[in-house]
Amino acid sequence: MDRNKKIEQLKKELDKHLINHSTLDPKSLKLSEELDQLIAIEQRERAEWMQ
Repeated sequence: MDRNKKIEQLKKELDKHLINHSTLDPKSLKLSEELDQLIAIEQRERAEWMQ
């Protein structure tokens, strides 16, 4: 699965999870951290490509 699809999938999964759980819930934190890491990688690669 390419990174953009994975990012979109994680966003949807996190949104669904947050309907019934706190943002401090362990699964919420894990999903959020994974999403942040993927977005950071994507942004870094995009910045390198632009140079």
